[in-house]
Amino acid sequence: MKNVISLFFIGVLMIFVSCDSSQNSNYSLGPKSQVTLVKFSNSEYVNNLIVNDYKNWEKFVLMRGNNCSPSYDKNFNHRDWSYPFPGLEGRKPYIELVDGWYLIDWSWGGYPYNGKTLLTDVNWDNYNGEVFFDRSMPHVSNNSFKKKYIYIADLVAYSYPDGNYPKYPILQYNESKGIDTIAYYNEFLYFETLMGGRIMSGTPFLSNTVYCLCERVEEMDALWELLRQQIIAVINNGDLNHLPSASDEQILQLLEGYY
Repeated sequence: MKNVISLFFIGVLMIFVSCDSSQNSNYSLGPKSQVTLVKFSNSEYVNNLIVNDYKNWEKFVLMRGNNCSPSYDKNFNHRDWSYPFPGLEGRKPYIELVDGWYLIDWSWGGYPYNGKTLLTDVNWDNYNGEVFFDRSMPHVSNNSFKKKYIYIADLVAYSYPDGNYPKYPILQYNESKGIDTIAYYNEFLYFETLMGGRIMSGTPFLSNTVYCLCERVEEMDALWELLRQQIIAVINNGDLNHLPSASDEQILQLLEGYY
């Protein structure tokens, strides 16, 4: 049965591999497969809120926040957390890299979304949880920052050119055997597992146990620190704007890492 599932999965992956992408890669595995970087035109802007400016809307709108913040969940009705997550309330979205670049923290999934307007008088220290902001408030539009995406498969392939991808342990529940087991996945599959909010059982992306990222802070922070160091190396090597796309062979190697 496992061989049948494996062949089916690899067939689906070949479709992914053959897809074209508007980003810097030749495959498409969805938003969970990438991280977001931002760089501000003014270094002080890192402390300010980014909002969306929708046509025909009377106010600016904050569309993304800290996913682990109860106030965020209350405002946007994404989840109904009845308790705070220690150390994550008020956590800021940016992790400093080098050369003015910042990595978006895992707890701020999606931020800054499609926002292109920056409120110059509202920063993370005086922000009181509002979602809507008057258009009369001082702001900068369009050129306040630039955003860049990095595909995880590209980053992993770049970081380990010899194809010797380290593996990381993750606890999962094996439904067929009714026991907890420890699986070892390479960085790409490990990232997909955690960011998918699921513990895989048998085959990547087919899962039966959903969990909350905000309850796995140590794992997420450790993964983001690993990504941070790898991205810093890319920037220092001058390869950020032309990060090589993972080859078809490299992608399949990464995706075969669950055996």
